[in-house]
Amino acid sequence: MKKSIIVVCFLFVATVSNNVFGQSRIGFTLNQISNEFTKKEFPDQGIAPNRHGGGYYMFLKTWAGDVIYFADEDSICTRCVLIPSSDSSFTHFIQVFNKKSEIIDNRTWVSTYPPTGLTTSIKIIEDDLEGYNSKCGSYFEFKPLN
Repeated sequence: MKKSIIVVCFLFVATVSNNVFGQSRIGFTLNQISNEFTKKEFPDQGIAPNRHGGGYYMFLKTWAGDVIYFADEDSICTRCVLIPSSDSSFTHFIQVFNKKSEIIDNRTWVSTYPPTGLTTSIKIIEDDLEGYNSKCGSYFEFKPLN
């Protein structure tokens, strides 16, 4: 019984992790992204004006890390940042990207999201995001290749 509970929990975590972090949702509106992640499942989320670069941003806090979606003035996501919550989360995301994306080098991947056909680069940035301290000193940045 205990083993089956552990297996079910693992499968749930793997599914949620791949759903949240498997795509950057570039090209989607912030409302579309927000509607995808219910407040019940992800209560720590919100949309606010981006004081640093114009447009808007949306944050989403999860067990494995924080996601920030940056959008233009039309509320279309143009960039995404994933800040792992720990070194083990950081390693987990590298494994997910290695499995689901084309590896360019040990710090860069390329991924195409089938529903939109948009090709995105995923890069490891070894720095703390301005105003945001990463627990592992690095974060992932998703940007369109076009």
